[in-house]
Amino acid sequence: MFRKLSLVPLILSGFVLFAMAGVCFAGTSAKLEQSKSKIISLIEKNNFAEAQLQTQKLIADFSGRPDLPETLYLITERYEWSSRFEEAKSIYQQIIQKYPNSSDESKSKLYISKADVMSLIMSQDYKGAEEAFNKLVSDFAEHPELPETIYWIAEKYGWELKFDQAKQIYQQIIQKYPDSPWADKAKIGAAKAGVLSLIYMKNYNQAEDALNKMVSDFSEHPDLPETLYWVAERYGWSLKFEDAKRVYQQIIREHPKSSWANRAKLGISKADVLSLIVSGDYDRAEAALNKMVADFSGHPDLPEAIIIVGDRYDIEGIWKGKAGLAEQSETNFKRAAEVWSKGANGLPDSDLAPQAYCRAGDCYLKLGKYEESLRCFQKVADNYPGYEYAWHALHMVGRNIEGLKESGVLSESEANPRAEAAYRKILEKYPDCPAAEHASRWLSHKVGVEKEK
Repeated sequence: MFRKLSLVPLILSGFVLFAMAGVCFAGTSAKLEQSKSKIISLIEKNNFAEAQLQTQKLIADFSGRPDLPETLYLITERYEWSSRFEEAKSIYQQIIQKYPNSSDESKSKLYISKADVMSLIMSQDYKGAEEAFNKLVSDFAEHPELPETIYWIAEKYGWELKFDQAKQIYQQIIQKYPDSPWADKAKIGAAKAGVLSLIYMKNYNQAEDALNKMVSDFSEHPDLPETLYWVAERYGWSLKFEDAKRVYQQIIREHPKSSWANRAKLGISKADVLSLIVSGDYDRAEAALNKMVADFSGHPDLPEAIIIVGDRYDIEGIWKGKAGLAEQSETNFKRAAEVWSKGANGLPDSDLAPQAYCRAGDCYLKLGKYEESLRCFQKVADNYPGYEYAWHALHMVGRNIEGLKESGVLSESEANPRAEAAYRKILEKYPDCPAAEHASRWLSHKVGVEKEK
């Protein structure tokens, strides 16, 4: 006689196994997300070499995961925003190899073509970009992501101040894909390009009329706050600070719950500082800068605002120098270096900190202040080895030590070993960088001199 088996334990065990599998999958998803976030953070900090290593590790660790391609697309998107198109294309090629005959293969081929077009736009090869764009549209005419892809190409043209080309592509989207959500975005994009073009050409009355029409036509469009923000920024870049502040205020007043309202508040403060610098009221500019730093401590856009303030002082220094006003030129260069140096010291974890240190170092060097310049570049060499221009920092460490030797501050026995260490590190870590030739030449000369001794 057979004993009747109960199905309850089997069913329960099945639920347990299913639950355990879900926990494992969730755990793996969390690890994948952590790896992706780490890589994106490295890209944002311009640590591209380490980002590439971590990307290869992610691909190896999570090979076979169904959500791996989408994760990689997010990483490539970050590369493209940083104008690192070759790194993005390398990842697309790996997706094609791992997922042949799939939708991901087709999508990656489209994105490679997009990266090629954007790279050509950035390098100002506009004829090549036009040819590559036409080929992309022809090759992927039926691809469902084509409208979005060419929308971002239009945006890239806009960022490179090629507004007519941007408007042409926006119009193409509107005409060919009228039912696509990207057609709706292209409409306000075309209007934005028109306003920005007029500001850039200094047709300010026409720009104001075009801006008012755009606000009226797209009053309910979700992209309007962002669009207004970039119009305000363009006014600021054209030194039309009151117009910039007026548009920032419009964002705050009409779109108070938008994230762009918070950015606009900092924009107003930044415009005040820049306006005072241009007017030559440096004491009030310094006070306004200190207030901006205090009021917007922790704001994600603050590091960039500080960089821009330093840029303004630097530009003023160049202009004063060309006008023969040597003392005023020197004052502006000094203020630029101080702004960048203080900003980097106060925001050491920002991805813009090494950039600020390098700019300060370059500015101090223009003033012949080798020790201050050396201090800035040494911080980059010591603390930001993955920075895109870490090789430049090492090179300038060596050049500043050479300057200190030539000025008599350091003896030859003190200076040479330190310069040698910097130049050897360039050849060891960055053998293909533009500074490698000088480092190699210096080391060869040093060895030759020592042999003669």
